[in-house]
Amino acid sequence: MVQIPVGCFEQVINKRSPQNKCLVRNLRRSPEIRPITMEITKNKPEFDKRQIKLIREIIVAVKNTLAESSVSLDEQADLTGDIAFSIASIIDGSRVMQADGRPLVPVLAFAENAQRTKLLVTEGGSFMHEYVFSTVDDVYDADFAC
Repeated sequence: MVQIPVGCFEQVINKRSPQNKCLVRNLRRSPEIRPITMEITKNKPEFDKRQIKLIREIIVAVKNTLAESSVSLDEQADLTGDIAFSIASIIDGSRVMQADGRPLVPVLAFAENAQRTKLLVTEGGSFMHEYVFSTVDDVYDADFAC
């Protein structure tokens, strides 16, 4: 379990900005800000199932949007793969990104309960981009299945 103290937000907010100082003051006064306990579980097989489901949902959403266009079905499949790969690479942190001169590396976790106090992770983070093109093939092939 990881204990997240009330003041942790102060470490990630740049206090040099007057706007951020005001935000920190207001957050300190907020009755909604309380320490929470988060339970983090590492389970690679379960995480893998969920990241495959997530990339499938992204692919289906892109596919359905492109289906409304005048683009041919073959081009839709290619575009779906390219768009989904770009999205997955960003979520996986495999695309080099920066924010304020520092590395920006997202870490994907799945909530295990509605309160989001129990999280499922895998060591090393997600790797959904590796599943994109085979999943695109599966999704488009399902349209032609008898």
